[in-house]
Amino acid sequence: MNIDLVSVLVAVVAVGVGLAGLTLTAFIGLRNEMRGLRQEMQGLRGHMVRIDSHIGELRERMAHVEGLLTGLRDAFVQRISTS
Repeated sequence: MNIDLVSVLVAVVAVGVGLAGLTLTAFIGLRNEMRGLRQEMQGLRGHMVRIDSHIGELRERMAHVEGLLTGLRDAFVQRISTS
């Protein structure tokens, strides 16, 4: 083997190793970021479940208030019509 050929092969191998290292580092960083985003999403799902339950409670309370207001309106209408 010629010394020039060996130096070219070493340079090509060095570049390949460098690119492989950069690629692996990038993939590891992306995986860690995705893992963090997945954990955030699970936290958001928990918040959404609690919000849904609060909305359900508010719906029930609003229906109760609506029923009271309807009864009050009907009582006023009856009172005015009988007067």
